[in-house]
Amino acid sequence: MSAVPNVGKCFASSDDFLKYLFGIQFGAWRPLFITAHHTASPTLQNWNEWQVRKVPVSDNQWLINLSEYYGNPPLGWKSAPHFFFTPKHYCVLFPPERPGTHAKSFNGLSWGVEMVGNFDIETLPGDLRRRYITGFACLHIATALKVLPYKYATQGLHFHRDDPKTTKTCAGKKVDRPSFAKEIVAQIEAMTG
Repeated sequence: MSAVPNVGKCFASSDDFLKYLFGIQFGAWRPLFITAHHTASPTLQNWNEWQVRKVPVSDNQWLINLSEYYGNPPLGWKSAPHFFFTPKHYCVLFPPERPGTHAKSFNGLSWGVEMVGNFDIETLPGDLRRRYITGFACLHIATALKVLPYKYATQGLHFHRDDPKTTKTCAGKKVDRPSFAKEIVAQIEAMTG
């Protein structure tokens, strides 16, 4: 086995992230909707601890580590979630023009987006919530995908826990899909007028 393909790009600003997204050239496959996840591990606390190490773990290095983690045993996957949102960056791991691996029922249908944190036990703080909401707004703006209404496996923002083939709680028990989706819609309107 070997590491999954790693785009390895991290964007600090939503403007730069949008420019990247608008440049994606889709072929035969494109996502029908977006699926939200939380990393669970690292938690926000873990991620913050990485930043104060003698040699901090950069988001770019983390993508390299994730690429190895997903591609090599014990997982041995050929693909991975597409995007990772951290407190500092909107990161692109797996090529967004290809189906990834992130939720059994949704792999071939959607982009997978991991938000750093364990939102079963951690509250998504206001500033970070706005940052993550903005990232999801960028994804929807660039693809013209609908956030609402939610239609199972067809359109609208999905959470991993919507997949009947999982027991995962993504995007976390403390994150409510209807309110999160409404906030994304409001951010899209604010960004696009």
